Amino acid sequence: MLLSCLRTLILPLTAALAIAGCTAQAQSKPVIELSDLNQSSTTSAGLWESAPMVRSLWIDLSGASTVKVAHALGHKPSLVLPYLSFVEDDRKTTDKRTSFLGAGDVANIRIDDDQYVIVENRTQGHFYLRLVLQ
Repeated sequence: MLLSCLRTLILPLTAALAIAGCTAQAQSKPVIELSDLNQSSTTSAGLWESAPMVRSLWIDLSGASTVKVAHALGHKPSLVLPYLSFVEDDRKTTDKRTSFLGAGDVANIRIDDDQYVIVENRTQGHFYLRLVLQ
């Protein structure tokens, strides 16, 4: 009898807590907008890069952050390559920077218009970003 009463109380309470947890909104972090990147350039082949591959400072892409990067292509990019590294600045070191192409939740890419590319890091990992667009 007591078990039956407890069951009728606990099951609805558990369901209510589960529903509340599923509908809770995640805290949104502010979008970091970058428009004046000192090291950005456009090559003769039409590639825009936020910084050179080596001897440069890359964009901070900390965990659960979003960056909105202005570019000078003049059109929506058809190719977006997000290079990631654990090293922000390799200009003052003899160590070589190792980098890899980001994908999935580490570098979620949105292209809203012909001026910006938005990169979202949906993980808790801290990376540094270099963008190459065409």
